[in-house]
Amino acid sequence: MSHHHSHHNHTHDHSDHHHSHIDHIGKDRRSLLIAMITTASIMVVQLIGSYIANSIALRADAGHMLTDVGALLVAYLALRLYEASKNDKKKLQRFTFGFKRVEIIAALVNGVVLLSVCVLVIKEAVERLLGHSEHVHGDTMLAVAGFGFIANGISAIVLYKSHHLSTRSAYLHVMSDLLSSLAVIIGGIIMHFTHIEWIDPVLSLLIIVFIVRNGYKLVRSAARILMDVAPKGADRTVIENAILSVEGVKSVHDIHVWQIDTDNNAVSAHIVSDGQRSHEEILGDVRFKIENDYSLSHSTFQIESDSFAQSHQCNGCENTAQ
Repeated sequence: MSHHHSHHNHTHDHSDHHHSHIDHIGKDRRSLLIAMITTASIMVVQLIGSYIANSIALRADAGHMLTDVGALLVAYLALRLYEASKNDKKKLQRFTFGFKRVEIIAALVNGVVLLSVCVLVIKEAVERLLGHSEHVHGDTMLAVAGFGFIANGISAIVLYKSHHLSTRSAYLHVMSDLLSSLAVIIGGIIMHFTHIEWIDPVLSLLIIVFIVRNGYKLVRSAARILMDVAPKGADRTVIENAILSVEGVKSVHDIHVWQIDTDNNAVSAHIVSDGQRSHEEILGDVRFKIENDYSLSHSTFQIESDSFAQSHQCNGCENTAQ
């Protein structure tokens, strides 16, 4: 098997870049911790306030914040594990891809918990709409939602200038909390002046629709990665055709394409050459095409001669027959 690597001649101060990267990770980690504690505090206040105000909308908003606490925790753990993996070479001997899948497992658990909370809120909202109406304290609802809006605003400001991808994602979660709290505030104002009780369960169902959509996408995305599903736009047929388009390739087999995590994809394949070009040239062209055209950051290719591939297939046929 042959390997091809390309290198560019360039010089720059690696130590400055390394320290700058570490500083950014440290700052993002602190920002995430502040935002996580703030969001968790708001969630507890809103959950307690939802029972005092008898508001399902506040309960739904608290459920929304539960998912965001989970998202912030996932992002925080991802940065912590990234730092740990860089410093602990012994663990990397066993966890050869690092701890990338921890983030995916946490996201899956977060999504399942979120959808379970949604079922309970939907049940209560539907019961109220069907006639089991209860008095909602609009002023309390408004005050609690207002507190949540201000605290979420603080978290958004803390996360705004983040550098890491997972931290930017957490910032978007907090912004969605802001919109959710704003919706509850508007509902509270309307109830204060109109005393229309059904606004609360309707508002809770609107928030739940948004949460279910995000929760489903979260569970689906995490499950696909854990099941080693090929990334979108780079399934087996697509990769096979791309490799076959390279000059010197006769056939390709044992193709595997999968996602390591949300940012890294991998591919492996056995390539049969037609003997017209060197293995190094073929591997170089294949790797360049696959990694650049399909964003597959980890590629492993084994190149074989036509005679070796045919004998391998024949041996396989004999073993099957036995």
